[in-house]
Amino acid sequence: MRIIFRSFVAVSAFLVGIGMVSIAEYAIDWIVVDEVSVNSIQFEEPQHLSTLFTPIDFQVNGLRVGATRQEVTTLLGKPVRIESRDTRHPELFVYRYKGLEVRIGEYLGSKTVDSIEIVSDEQSFEGLTVGSSLNEVRAKLGPEHFAHEGMLGYYGVAMDGYIAFKHDGTKVIAILSGFDGC
Repeated sequence: MRIIFRSFVAVSAFLVGIGMVSIAEYAIDWIVVDEVSVNSIQFEEPQHLSTLFTPIDFQVNGLRVGATRQEVTTLLGKPVRIESRDTRHPELFVYRYKGLEVRIGEYLGSKTVDSIEIVSDEQSFEGLTVGSSLNEVRAKLGPEHFAHEGMLGYYGVAMDGYIAFKHDGTKVIAILSGFDGC
């Protein structure tokens, strides 16, 4: 009954077009996380589901999403290569290190890290790296907070942050930390 009612709320909010897509999103999320009581969800909080899970503090060699460009070079040294991400966004750069890609963007006049990706077994997070099994990831971090085809995901400590373990069905092929929108 709960699922049917919540589905009705989601569809109704969407069809009526009340201008609050978040209501439909919350109702749809209730379908997925049916154990959550209505009283525990805060409609003002955009990342309401992150309160249901313990967020993960992703860092590689002390580097976290949100770090400044200066902190990147202080913690990791000079990159092997710096590339412009694409010609449409000349303010985005990728600092490449052995086994690690750090994307830096300019936001409000400051250059900060908006994503960190482990791309080989030369780098690790919490002892997990490219080649780790999905069972190892779950044993280390617990059940995933969300999943999509080819990815296990966890909420990060940064606002709207996430950690994604891209996989081939059994093994990790990349580990990415970022925040929604990047």
